[in-house]
Amino acid sequence: MIEVKARRRGNFVGTGRLYNFLMRSDGRTLGLWVVSVALVAVLGTLGVRSLYSTPEQLAAYQQTSRTSAVVKAINGVGYALDTSAGIFVLEVGKYLFLGVALLNMVWVVRHTRASEEVGRLELVRAGHVGPVAPPAAAGLTALPFDLALATVVGLVLVASGFPVMGSAVYGFELFAIGVFFAAVAMLLSQLFLSARSAFGWGVAVLATSFLLRAAGDVSGGLAAKLSPLGWVQAGAAYGQNTLLQPALPVAVAAGGVTIALCIAGRRDLGAGIVSRMSGSPQASVHMKGPLTLTFSLQRPFMIAWVCALLLVSLGFGSVGREVDEALGSSRSGTDFLSSFGPGVDAYFAMATLMLVFGASGFALAIVARAARDESNGVVELLLSTTIGRTQWMVSTIVVAVTAAVSAHVAIGLGLGISRALIVGHPGPISGLLAASFQYLPATAAIVAAGILAYARAPGWVAAVWLLFSVCIVFGLMGQPLKIPQWLLDISPFEHVHKYPDVSMPAALAPIMLIAIMLASLGLDCFSRRDIT
Repeated sequence: MIEVKARRRGNFVGTGRLYNFLMRSDGRTLGLWVVSVALVAVLGTLGVRSLYSTPEQLAAYQQTSRTSAVVKAINGVGYALDTSAGIFVLEVGKYLFLGVALLNMVWVVRHTRASEEVGRLELVRAGHVGPVAPPAAAGLTALPFDLALATVVGLVLVASGFPVMGSAVYGFELFAIGVFFAAVAMLLSQLFLSARSAFGWGVAVLATSFLLRAAGDVSGGLAAKLSPLGWVQAGAAYGQNTLLQPALPVAVAAGGVTIALCIAGRRDLGAGIVSRMSGSPQASVHMKGPLTLTFSLQRPFMIAWVCALLLVSLGFGSVGREVDEALGSSRSGTDFLSSFGPGVDAYFAMATLMLVFGASGFALAIVARAARDESNGVVELLLSTTIGRTQWMVSTIVVAVTAAVSAHVAIGLGLGISRALIVGHPGPISGLLAASFQYLPATAAIVAAGILAYARAPGWVAAVWLLFSVCIVFGLMGQPLKIPQWLLDISPFEHVHKYPDVSMPAALAPIMLIAIMLASLGLDCFSRRDIT
């Protein structure tokens, strides 16, 4: 018995030192995430107050939200919708749940399976460090992040004039959802052999949670009670203000962490519970160049994203008729969509832009993957063969552009087909395809900026992600927040005509030329600098 207890204590040896190391080496990233989420909360409160500033607008929004299945499916069930605080939770707060969940999964996977995959944990474990210490330290660092996030966002809401109790409950809901998905990521990192598989399945869990919550809210059934998003929603921030159901994700997370740590203490380093499918022992004849290799590595990622964008586009387009009816009964919704155009066309213009942002992020993620490959030493091994630097960079550009084009096609087809089924003729398909393709130069500009940043140094890609985030805020909230037009024009997405106007604006040619110049500069910079 004494020997078993000593072995269990030995499994956790080094946890404190690893915790301190992670906080010193990467704690600034957590701080930046906290500030970013708090900024979104500030912008959200300002936007809600500007959109729903009169009792008539609040009453119209409350009526639409309670009767519209679209609102229930996308945003969920709201509480205290006759107040700005309740509308904030429904319109902004529910999306903060998704963002916090993703950030927690990124953090935990990065410091568990990703570090193990590239060999960092093997060096760490060579010292006096137990097998359970790395995942335990990663999970412990996520706790203060979620606690700080909940506290800062709660204080922001209180400073905005929202009730203190409701702000505290919403902060706890953020904390609960963050802890839950940190535990999900920790468990999946022990099950799967690659970081991409672990994160991909984590996103699948999050998507399933969203769908269960949406189905339960629309039908009034039990599906929402099977979803962690449904659990935290039941806290009814600014309504009943209960902590019982939001505490359920924390309890489930404790069980998940226990299972993950038990697996970590028993499995071999570099192994997993779910084995990788064995491929052919010899490479195909088509796998001789860097382009086909890059395509092969990115193919599952590309297929998953294109299929997801197609399905989401079909879902957005299928509710067009109900949106038209909802806009007719809600002046506030009409005011919000007025910057995108008149009537239901404004809804499809907004949906196109939102989905294009997803396509642009997808293409930029391919460039970021190349930067991570260099940081992990993969690019150095490839360039030690007969593959040249220009070949490698050109293959990355070609794959990213192909991914962007495929994503834009999926968006246009998804929205167009679903809209065509509603109106009864195929006319909207060509129009929405053209509307989606209008944004392709803007997407190319973002990808080219990522190429140039990567060519300078892999770490610079993070700055492009920040720039892209600003473009998203400008595109969706620029008009409601009354941001000056000269500042909005910084974003390449602002120079595109909104659906149903599918004529090509004159500004797209210079944007495409700038994208080509940035990519060319990136090729030149990458051929001159040292490989890190």
